[in-house]
Amino acid sequence: MRSTTPAWVLRRIRWSDTSLILHLYSLDYGRISAMARGALRPGGRLHGTLELFSGIAATLSRREGRDMDTLIDAAVERPTP
Repeated sequence: MRSTTPAWVLRRIRWSDTSLILHLYSLDYGRISAMARGALRPGGRLHGTLELFSGIAATLSRREGRDMDTLIDAAVERPTP
């Protein structure tokens, strides 16, 4: 199930050369762990949008019974001050 929710980036963990594991906070779902594949690619769609403490509109792929979601898309709503 896909859902879009406003969220804040709390933590970024480098998973591979191009992927991140994110800890997000959303008013709709609380604390979320999400895999952001391709987030570190220089020309990727997520590059530059996942800075710490920035407010984003996160589009997540959520599956029942899984601990980690997949971040499909993100757009900056409130940049880091």
